[in-house]
Amino acid sequence: DLHPRVRRQRQMCIRDSSIPTTVVYKIKNRLAKNYKLRDWERLDKIESDGSHVIVNKNEDLEQFLKRIMRYGTECEICSPKFLKEEMVERINETLKNYC
Repeated sequence: DLHPRVRRQRQMCIRDSSIPTTVVYKIKNRLAKNYKLRDWERLDKIESDGSHVIVNKNEDLEQFLKRIMRYGTECEICSPKFLKEEMVERINETLKNYC
């Protein structure tokens, strides 16, 4: 678990949409084949396994996380680290509903 102060700082960063943030994430399998880029996204590369690496600039981070959660195992946040950690925390909180 994270120290409460670190968690608060990370959550403030996520909630403050005025902070410009670039997020890099990877989509896989069927999602990669059918995905339509948003206006604020660009395809960075297509990997040998067909995964797409996408760069997302300045999307509201709370909205981004909600959207990415819907993609399940076909999506992975690559960077920034604090957003990756936030996603892990949200997934763990969701799992508590089923334990």
